[in-house]
Formats: sequence, structure tokens, C-alpha cells
Amino acid sequence: MLSPRWMLIVRDLWNNRSRTLLVILSIAVGVFAVGVIMTTATVVSREMTESYMEISPASSTVWSWGVDEDMIHTLKKAPGVQEAEGRCHFSLKAQDAAGDWKPLALYALADYDNIRLGKIWPEEGAWPPPKHQVLVERTVLQVLDKEIGDTLVIEVYDGKQREMIIAGTVHDLNMTPAPLSGNAYGYVSRDSLEWLGLSEAYSQIAIKTTPDHHTVEQINAVAQQVQEKLEKSGYGAWGYWTPEPGKHPADEIISPILVLLGFLGAMALALSGFLVINTITAILTQHIRYIGIMKTVGGRKRQITAIYVRMVLVFGLLSLLIAIPLGVVVASQFTQYLGRVVNFDVARFALPSEVLAVEVVIGLLVPVLTGLVPIVMGTRVTAHKAMSAYGLAEHKVRRGPLDRLLERIRGLPRPLMLSLRNTFRRKARLTLTLATLTLGGAIFCGVLSAHASMMHTLDEALQYWNSDVNIDFRRPHRIEKLEREAARMPSIAAAESWSFYGAYPLHEDGSQGEQVLMVAPPPHTTMINPLLVEGRWLLPEDQNAVVVNTEVLKQEPDIQVGDDLLLELDKGDTRVERTWHVVGIVRGVMTGPMVYANQEVLMRAMGRVGRAYSLRIQLADPDPTHHKAIARQLEDDFNRAGLRVRRWHLMSDSREQVAKQLNIIIVLLLSMAVLLAIVGGLGLMGTMSINVLERTREVGVMRAIGATSKSVLRIVITEGLIVAAISWLLGAALAWPLSRSLNAIVGQSILQTSLTHVFSYGGTGLWLVIVLFLAALASMLPARRASRVTVRDVLSYE
Repeated sequence: MLSPRWMLIVRDLWNNRSRTLLVILSIAVGVFAVGVIMTTATVVSREMTESYMEISPASSTVWSWGVDEDMIHTLKKAPGVQEAEGRCHFSLKAQDAAGDWKPLALYALADYDNIRLGKIWPEEGAWPPPKHQVLVERTVLQVLDKEIGDTLVIEVYDGKQREMIIAGTVHDLNMTPAPLSGNAYGYVSRDSLEWLGLSEAYSQIAIKTTPDHHTVEQINAVAQQVQEKLEKSGYGAWGYWTPEPGKHPADEIISPILVLLGFLGAMALALSGFLVINTITAILTQHIRYIGIMKTVGGRKRQITAIYVRMVLVFGLLSLLIAIPLGVVVASQFTQYLGRVVNFDVARFALPSEVLAVEVVIGLLVPVLTGLVPIVMGTRVTAHKAMSAYGLAEHKVRRGPLDRLLERIRGLPRPLMLSLRNTFRRKARLTLTLATLTLGGAIFCGVLSAHASMMHTLDEALQYWNSDVNIDFRRPHRIEKLEREAARMPSIAAAESWSFYGAYPLHEDGSQGEQVLMVAPPPHTTMINPLLVEGRWLLPEDQNAVVVNTEVLKQEPDIQVGDDLLLELDKGDTRVERTWHVVGIVRGVMTGPMVYANQEVLMRAMGRVGRAYSLRIQLADPDPTHHKAIARQLEDDFNRAGLRVRRWHLMSDSREQVAKQLNIIIVLLLSMAVLLAIVGGLGLMGTMSINVLERTREVGVMRAIGATSKSVLRIVITEGLIVAAISWLLGAALAWPLSRSLNAIVGQSILQTSLTHVFSYGGTGLWLVIVLFLAALASMLPARRASRVTVRDVLSYE
């Protein structure tokens, strides 16, 4: 049997079901947001790390050629090396169902049943790869539009084609999902290599360091020793790559996204607190007579306060019943989505106990803390004032400059004037409502501005390279011949021969930096639009001058204009050290670390004067939809001229590929922006409900003097639209600086580059439509309630 106090609470909740639901949703939305983000972050981090560690990832990978099994056994005994394993890797091409060629990374392992480092798991079909057949990474079928059992046409280095049956799929957690990278990944037995015309020697060596070599610096030192040992033994070696130990390579992208979503979730929780204050105020407004009665019969302030605190706790408990299950469902979808993006399986999904504890604390403690202020203020009213009150309408409202300004406005229709004045009647409540809607709108516009900024930055990156098609040939050719053949083709407007070489910065202490790409454009190039940050661009007469981009500075932060830069150039069979003078710094826009040098100077250093293996081409037809067909024709034309094409790439495809990756971020951010929009709508609904409740007497008087239900309905809805319009103006103003901050966070933490700020005016216009719709929707229920008020209701109103 419930006590009288609990009976009062239960009866009130049931008799005011609409208001009860509004309060529950106000609390639940904050709990839901925090729960979804925390659950997703916890499960994704755990599952991604556990899945990655299960494959026994290599501490570092050394690129080489010609390595045999005996050398692998020798490397296992090297200081700091715990395990070493070789694999064959080839950069080929595979034909998709539409006849287009995709880059294919083809691998061959010695023993698929005993992979020690970088394990791959059989997914479907045959295992290990049958002779003269190929397995593909499970995400590749989507890119190639193929199925198990289909024939895959592979083009090898000599231009010959081989047909291989796709015998099955595997899961390789080391690989970026094919839909994001645009590449295909295949796996064959070493027995198939000779049939393909490929070498069985290892070209990649995965090493696992001993436990006492666990930092990046220590692992790099071991990898460098392995590289030197290979070179001294007569084998080729041209670099190594060391990921962050113990972390999936995608962690540097996923973690910032989750942190950003956590920030937006915290904002949703803060806005939820505003809603609680408004809705608790509404309850006290309706209960003012009850408070007076309780005080008249001897109820003390502490007892009355305790009743309403209990009521808030009940609201919190009921909100948890909605927020926790719904949060688990949405978090599960978020987790699966991120799992598909990163290409890992979520082995077990469950609500973490620590997240459940946080949700319970938030659902119970936050409403009590935020509702305590209106509860204390509401229970201070004296018995006399409470018994004579009809809501809060009889309380004197201070008239400020804004009220006096509104009184001077003339010429507006009376209903509109009434709506306008009612809007500013309760300024403290209006401030809370505007804060909720304004912040929600600013974040919504900021997210769309971040999307526009990312797309603009991507366009800048593509305009940085002022070409339509890039064609790489199988071997270097004389520049005169390449450009002469290109000039004969009517579809080509302009063509330039370029060369690219790997290089490594060498430090004073003898250590070697991470690989950078040496780029050799011709003098007076028109295929690049460098964005100069400091210094100058290359001059035709420069000999040892180089220009570095800002991506290099992230690896070598001490480089400045005027410095000398010692680079080790990779010539394939040998390495050459050369000192260059830094004359300029250009902005790197999603290009990776690059060092630019004059073409003739770099070619002389590499021993390939007058030869290049790459063409940068501008097409005569500017329509990107035609570029693929033109590129196919160019490939045929160059092949007929004896210039065997290795691969070609469209810049329009680059934009589409990167846009897919960026859209992943936007989908997650927009989902939180929509949640904040819902919070704002709930806040406005609560405010309008309070306003209608307070003006019960006024509405009754209006009805008594002839106001129709339609007029009352229009007045209330107009008031909501006015609030929405004001919040939109404030939100648009706040969105400008907020979008700049969001751009900085997204650019540096996720893309590792500064975004060019673009404000989304279209997004601001979209938010105006959304907020007006939310206002109309949120005002409809209170407006309908107001339009049904009769004179009899006023006389019996308590």
C-alpha cells in the first residue's frame, strides 16, 4: 500500500499523462545521447583492439626484394627481433565486372595454415588458395561486382593477362576496406606465382620485436637494423613502416570521431538539463494551489520539497526505461556501422556495466540537481499567495526597456501583437528555451558547415593537382617520346612528364626519418597550383633547391625555409645521399609528405636523365562523366605506340573515393545534430505548455469576448514561431564561430590538415525550415489545448 505522498505523485503522473511523457522524454534524451556515445566508444575500442591483436600484427614491415627463406631465418636471430615472416607482394591490376581496371595488391604466403604475423582468416569458400586460383578480401567483391566462382582477369607486369577463379574470400584486418580505398586485395599460393610470371622471392618482411622494444622509436631502430642487414647481405631494401604499437591503424581516425561525438553528447545532456528546469517549473505552476493547501494543513517546506524531489526521481526512473534500451539498440547500430567502416567484426556486443552505472547516475542525479532550483523557488510561496493564485499569471512582471519598446509598436494585427508581447512576458523562461534551440541550431549549422568545408578542402586538394588523368607506364621512357605521342592525340589538351621517388630524411644523430615522396615536376609546370605558405616556389635555374609541404613538417617539425635538408634517395639497387636547400613551404592538402625538386636536377641524381614513367594529362573535354571512356582510349593508343601503360587514374575518382570517407564522419555528426534538434523541439513544447497553462484566465476572457478557437490557435502557434525565428537568428550568428572551431577539430584530429572554412548558408536555410516546422509541431498540442478552454473552465480552474 502506497503512502499518501506516493499516491499524490502517482495520481499526478497519471492524470497529466502528456506532461509526464514530456518530462520523461526531456530526461531520456540526455541519458540516451550519453549512453549511445559511451557504449559505442567502449565497445568499438575494445572490439577493434582485441580483433587487431588476434591477428598478431607485425611491429614493423620492411619493404625489400629478392629475399629468400634462408634470409628470413637469419633475420629471426637479429637483435631485438622476436619473429620474422616474409610474404610476396605485387602491385597489379584486376578487371571488374564493368571492364574497368582496379589496382590489385596481390599477396602470396609460404604457409597459409601457419601464418605467424598479420594473420588472415578464411571467410567463405576454399582455404588455402588452390593452385591457379585466387582468394580476395571479403570487401573486394563489392568493388569488383564479382561473386565467388567468377573469373577474375589479372594483368601482370609484362602486360599479359591471366584468368583466375575467385575461389573464396578472406578477412584481412590489416587492409582498408576496398570500398574506401578503391583497391582490390588478392591472395594466391606461391605455386601460382611462376604461372603468373612473378617472382617467388619475398618483397615484404614482417617483424615482431622483443618485449623490451615496444615504443615506436625502439621498433624503428630494430627495423632500420634489419634494413641495413638486408643491404649488407646483398638484398634490396627500400624502407619500413611502423604502426602505433597495440593500436589498430584506424584508431587515429576512429578515436577523434568518438571524442567529437562525446562532446556533442555532452551538449545534448546540458540541453536536456534546460528542459528539466522548464518542465519542473510547469509542474509547480500547476501545483501552486496544492502547495498552498499542504502548507495550510501544516506541511513544512522540507516535506513539500521532498515530495517533488521524489517525483523527479520517478521521472528519472521512467526515463531510464526508455533511454537505456533505445540507447543499446542505436549503439549497436553505430558499432556495427563503424565495424564495417574499419573492417572488423563485433564479436560480442553488450551494454558495459560502467556505462549502465553512468546512465543511472545521469538519469537520477542530473534531473534532481537541475530541478532543485525551481523546486526550492516554487515551494517558497506562502500559503496565502498559493491559495489565491491562478497559475503564475497574477505575479507582477517587471516591465523593462524591451516591454516598453513593444508597447510603442503600431500597425501590426492585434493577434500578432498579442503573440509578440506574450513571447517576452517570461524572459527567464524564454532565455532557457532560446538557449536550447540556439545551441542546437548552431551545432546543426556548424556540422553542415564542417561538411561544406571538408568538400571544399577536398576540391582544393584536387585543384592542387591540375590534371584530369594520371597515366603511369611500365618502365621509364624518353620524355620527348612521351610528350610527342601525347601531342598526337586530339583528346589531350596538355601533357607533362613527371617522376616520383622515395626518400628518407637523415638526422644529425644518424637516425632516419619516415619516408617522403620526392616529386620532380618539369620547369614552368601548369599541372600543380601550389599554395605557398612561406618562401618561394622552384625556379628553373635552381640546382639543389627543394620545396616541402606542410605534411613533411608534421614528421620533421624543425625544418624551416633556409635550412639544409639531407635526404637518402632510393634508386632501387642503391641509395644516394644528397643535401638540398629548402627555399619554400607549400600547403599539403591530403597529399601526404612531399618534397619538390626540379626535374632535371633530381633525374641527374637518380641517373635517369631525360626519362620519366608518368604523364599528367589535361583533357580537351572538361566533362568528368566522359573522362573514363577517354582514359580507356588513351590506354589503347599508348599501348599501340609501344608505351605500355601500367595504370591510369582519374582525379574525379579520387574525389569520389575521399568523399566516401568524409561522409562517414558527416553521417555520425548529423545524427547527433538531429538529436539536438529534437531536444530543442521538446524544449519549445515544454515552454509553450507552461505559457498556455499560465494564461488560462486570459484565454477564457478572450473566449468570453468572442475570440474563436481558430484565433486562439493562431495566437499560440505564432508565439512558437516567433521564438523559433529568434533562436534561428541567434543560432546563425553563433554558428559562424562554432563552425570555425568545429573545422579546426575535425581537420586536425581526423584529416590531419587545416580545413578551408566554408560557412554553409544552405545549411542555415535548412535549419530555418526545420526549426519553424519544429515550432509549429511543438506549439500544436498546447495551442489545441488553449483553443478548447471555455469560460466554465476558467471559473473552475485551480
